[in-house]
Amino acid sequence: VEQGIRRCEEIKRQSTSKRLEATAMLIGGSLKAASGALDGGRAEAAAGRTLFEELGDVVWWAGTSMVLGEIELNAGANERAYELLSDGHARLAQYQETGYLSTVVGLRAQAALELGRVDEALELADETERLAQPDDFEPHARLRMVRARALGRRGEIDAADDLIREAAEIVE
Repeated sequence: VEQGIRRCEEIKRQSTSKRLEATAMLIGGSLKAASGALDGGRAEAAAGRTLFEELGDVVWWAGTSMVLGEIELNAGANERAYELLSDGHARLAQYQETGYLSTVVGLRAQAALELGRVDEALELADETERLAQPDDFEPHARLRMVRARALGRRGEIDAADDLIREAAEIVE
């Protein structure tokens, strides 16, 4: 993490590309949040995301909701994560972009589950499955984990165990 933060700082100092600067801010902020500097990391990642918007890159702005959403999920700020991911989901859907969309929707499913919205989480997991490309492992693993946790909450332990094994196989 420390090496990544140093590299992002170096990129921000040396780059003449605003897009690269925005990426370094986004990733550096995410790393800072992960290292315990939550408020500063949030602010830096959000500033990087805002720079994408200022550059007119709506797809990257919307797609980066996955990074900010994950920061918030990791911080336990589930409502904030849900809102960020909902905005990204809506904007990406307008552009019919699917590469980022499947990951954003999968994270939104996780946020819905954290908020106790089990039915919505399962609907979003279904949407993730429809959107994800066969070789895009992250959304496939995440949707299985969301489904497993939802089924576990409903007492369907055997089905939940099967889904956890599938998710583990995908990740491995």
